[in-house]
Amino acid sequence: MNEKLSLVADTISSGFRDVVNLDTIDCVKNYSESYMQRIRVFFKNGYSLSIIQGKYSYGGEQGLFEIAPFNKRGKMDGELLGNSESDVFGYLSIKQVQLFIKQIGELK
Repeated sequence: MNEKLSLVADTISSGFRDVVNLDTIDCVKNYSESYMQRIRVFFKNGYSLSIIQGKYSYGGEQGLFEIAPFNKRGKMDGELLGNSESDVFGYLSIKQVQLFIKQIGELK
């Protein structure tokens, strides 16, 4: 896992409660491949969030992240984060990703 994606995963697991409410997270799984760094955050509320960075992700070559929220049925659903036009969000900083993690964790 690359350094920046590791930072996101470490932030989730190490207790930065001011950024992410760890009580909302069920687990974090690493699905990285040789061409793409990828983690998936699974929340206790049934939602999940894919976070990727790599050559083919939106912003990956600039060191930025792409995310995709998943609804309780396991389908990508950008509307969970207010985007009705697309299910993915690209060109995100670490701080932006952390805020989306917090937002999804707080959904009912």
